[in-house]
Amino acid sequence: MLLPQRRRISIGESINKCFNSFRQVSPCLLYGFIALLAFSHGSAARQEAAKPVPEFHDVLQVRYPAVEDQHERDFDPYFLALLQLALKSSGIDFELLPVKVPLLVESRSEHNLKSRLYDIHWLNTTKQHEQNLQAIRIPLFKGLIGWRLFFIRAQRQQDFAEIRSLSQLRNFKAGQGHDWPDNDILGSNGLQLVTTSNWESLFKMLLTDRIDYFPRSIIEIWREKRLYPDTNLQIENHLALHYPSAYYFFTHPDATELAKIIEKGLLKSIENGEFNAIFNQYFSPIVGRAELHKRTTIELQRSDLSFPSNPVLWFSAN
Repeated sequence: MLLPQRRRISIGESINKCFNSFRQVSPCLLYGFIALLAFSHGSAARQEAAKPVPEFHDVLQVRYPAVEDQHERDFDPYFLALLQLALKSSGIDFELLPVKVPLLVESRSEHNLKSRLYDIHWLNTTKQHEQNLQAIRIPLFKGLIGWRLFFIRAQRQQDFAEIRSLSQLRNFKAGQGHDWPDNDILGSNGLQLVTTSNWESLFKMLLTDRIDYFPRSIIEIWREKRLYPDTNLQIENHLALHYPSAYYFFTHPDATELAKIIEKGLLKSIENGEFNAIFNQYFSPIVGRAELHKRTTIELQRSDLSFPSNPVLWFSAN
């Protein structure tokens, strides 16, 4: 004898059967049953909510660009030392991860940060950077990048020794890269500029008298003099040019928590002296060699950006 086959029913059919069965039960029993279901569901939810939330001890991974061109990485050890110090001072577990990139211009790095190729980079601040990225507004060089000395031809030293003011310096032609961010600063202060797309060409232009001087920051000029040991090229010994300028750590504009962690760590390291210890380790010999206190300093004005006013954040030549 063949048994009747069992038919699979859908969830919808099952619910309909149950509902039709309940229609034959008295309303009081039906409402009581619904209330019991609601109570048991709420009780289960409360028990689930009461369970302790498991703790996760995650490691914060921070990616940064590792430029393959060694010439462009001269200051990377310094920036990485400050980044490690900031993260360590925050008290969290972290791991720094290098992301290899070829020769990197700052405009390209802005794009890379926005596309999240890496999480953080140290950049010379500009209005565009601060509009498009998240700036951690603590000057990493303490403003040294805005202290400039001049490459000149040796036989021109006496001409520069007679300069006492900005108006006198305006009679001389400065050489600059065509897309350097300080071009606007020099130009807006009335200085004559001759620009080129090739950094090395500026030394040739200087030696052939196409420009009168080539301003470089005090953290760059001594190294570059070693690269160009021509005896007819010297570092001018009387003047210093100064204007507000800063390298900041920059992150993706939405990376607010990472920016807060790093800012908090940097401020703590400034307060306890660890920031200055690293700064002095890298730059005290350079600052001493520049002898800024013996030079005539020509101050330039800039109105394109505002900078932190706390004097603790800045290098002072006095």
